[in-house]
Amino acid sequence: MKKPKKLTHRKKIQMLFPDGFDFNTNRIDVFCPFSFREIKEGGQSQDLAMWRRIYATFLHMNGYSLDEVGQMLNRDHTTVVASMIYIEKNMKGI
Repeated sequence: MKKPKKLTHRKKIQMLFPDGFDFNTNRIDVFCPFSFREIKEGGQSQDLAMWRRIYATFLHMNGYSLDEVGQMLNRDHTTVVASMIYIEKNMKGI
């Protein structure tokens, strides 16, 4: 008997959004109160950190690799994975 295929974080996050939601055309910067520069260089405030996680998730959902997202945000790729896990867990109740 085959083991069921494990869902990736990307698939789990896609399942949290309505059918037809397109990560390529929905622009996060329209809603974000911070500039990309602030997200990239910013400090550790809770709001800024949350938006950085959201940005990391959206960039990865748009097809950028974990390493590419990490480079764009001046973070390690493991931080990008942790961001996606955080978003996945905290969006379940929305």
